[in-house]
Amino acid sequence: MGQLPEPESAWHGSVSDLLPPLATAPLTEIFPMVTWVTLAKDFSEVDELSMGLGRLKDIALGIQTEIEEQDDILDRLTTKVDKLDVNIKSTERKVRQL
Repeated sequence: MGQLPEPESAWHGSVSDLLPPLATAPLTEIFPMVTWVTLAKDFSEVDELSMGLGRLKDIALGIQTEIEEQDDILDRLTTKVDKLDVNIKSTERKVRQL
């Protein structure tokens, strides 16, 4: 295995000089086929999880939009109720004066 160069030296070697022989071997020699099948299954499960999370994100964004719309409606309703409350109090005062 090659030695790492000193920071000030002008090293012109290859990256493979720094790697152990196993790291440069073909992946099929390092990992058995069972591992590749397991990895493919894991990637499939990750894809499914990713799609599920995408759907959850879309639902959450839809809920956020609905909440914002409902909040606007409640603000308008609150304003109208406040005005009616003032009108009712004014009318009660007038009725008492009669």
